[in-house]
Amino acid sequence: MADPSKQLYNNECRDAVHGFVYLSDAEWAVVDCPTFQRLRDIRQLAMAHLVYPGATHTRFEHSLGCVHLSDLIFKAVERRFRQGDCPDSAEAFRKSDEKWTRGRTILRLASLLHDLGHSPFSHSGESLMPKEVVDGRKRRLQHEDMTARLIRGTEIADRLKTRFGEEIIEEVIAVATKPESARLSKESDRAWYRFLNDILAGELGSDRMDYLLRDAVHSGQSVGLFDHRKLIDSMTIVPPPEETGEEHRLGLDGAGWLIGEQMVAARYLMYVALYFHKTKRIYEIHLEEFLASWLEARYGRPHFPADSPGEYAKLTDSQVWAGIYEAAVGADEELRRLALPFVDRSHLRLAHELLLADNHDPTASSDDVKAVLDEFARGLQPVLEPDHKGESVADVMTDLQHRLGPILRRRRPRIWNASRFDKLVHSVHNHVREMLDIRSDQTKHSAAKLFGPRDKIWVYLDGKTRYLDELSEIVSGMPDRIWRGRIYAPAKMRDEVRKFCVQWLESNPSGGGTKNV
Repeated sequence: MADPSKQLYNNECRDAVHGFVYLSDAEWAVVDCPTFQRLRDIRQLAMAHLVYPGATHTRFEHSLGCVHLSDLIFKAVERRFRQGDCPDSAEAFRKSDEKWTRGRTILRLASLLHDLGHSPFSHSGESLMPKEVVDGRKRRLQHEDMTARLIRGTEIADRLKTRFGEEIIEEVIAVATKPESARLSKESDRAWYRFLNDILAGELGSDRMDYLLRDAVHSGQSVGLFDHRKLIDSMTIVPPPEETGEEHRLGLDGAGWLIGEQMVAARYLMYVALYFHKTKRIYEIHLEEFLASWLEARYGRPHFPADSPGEYAKLTDSQVWAGIYEAAVGADEELRRLALPFVDRSHLRLAHELLLADNHDPTASSDDVKAVLDEFARGLQPVLEPDHKGESVADVMTDLQHRLGPILRRRRPRIWNASRFDKLVHSVHNHVREMLDIRSDQTKHSAAKLFGPRDKIWVYLDGKTRYLDELSEIVSGMPDRIWRGRIYAPAKMRDEVRKFCVQWLESNPSGGGTKNV
């Protein structure tokens, strides 16, 4: 059994993004497992290489990159903690040297294995996972669920048990997915595992850092690059904001929030330029349709065989591509129709696109300002009374500035109307009357994640923990959601569909009847 304190990280692997990544003999043995080697054949960006020819990188190299970055973050935070540089550090982090050493080992293994459960074409295939009862409720399985199953149910478990002992299996799952997914004992230090998981999968985690940098390098979209070395150097253990009552977690010191801002901006731009690219998205829609029929023909059901880890682990991008080329010349007419867009590039073309601003209700911001000013007037009235001994005018003015600030800085529509887009799509279908030739796509994601304390980036500045979006005009000005509503049509019908969409939208303006989604 390997002693974590005596491991030598002397196996080198050259990486296009980070230079050399160093692994221990025990980690190298895990990498050699067939289940892990499968990740060489799971592309990170699904169909992006059909738009960006260089974007052929895989989950294999991303996993190695996460080991490298997780280790840098862990060592940087541990060093600051031991030097007493972490503000108001919680007792939960006052570990023995042995605990810190084992934590590093668990984090490195979890970083190596965190994407083990991805289906072919990564996230593009996740919609075809089956639904199962998990933790008492029925939901669609995610790749994290399959990661836990593959760690437990394949040769990976044997390698971990032989090298580190059986108890490490669930500890790795706790950090690679989340502590709630692991079969930990009741006396386990869950706060410690949550912190390690934060280093890997949090807002500042190695997973996010590596995929942004790697996707930028391989696609050529340099908007995803940021100073990750300075970001890591600024990471520390931060106490929670007073109002949250949460545990300490990974955050930034006062010198690091500008780089945190840079990372959030890079993520936003990568979604706009790469992840939501119009042609990439339609190819992924075509892929989902092909996969559903291909899996039905192969397994008798239109989803991946998640109930069989061994069978699931055999599925790769290459197998699906072989199925595409076979179907394109095969006798099955339905499969042939679904396969042809990948062979002769006859994918549907973008006919019309709605942006978030196209559904803007122009009265929203002014109504918000009016409501605050009305409340201000009511609050100011008693202050002006001669015998008033409570708040001063200055106090009320400060409160007014605090309330108006976020509204006046808001450079985004507050709401958008998904139902309006659905009505447009329905009208297009009725107009064209060839529903197989029209596809709609609503893509939405948050790049800034400003919704709650756990989603925000914490910054320790001037003796107090604050949120990044309070400090950064760029982050606070970002939309809560990146949203695109698109309608695709065959090339020969594109102009007709575009003209119909323009006319329909002019006849059905936004505003009124809008709802949050």
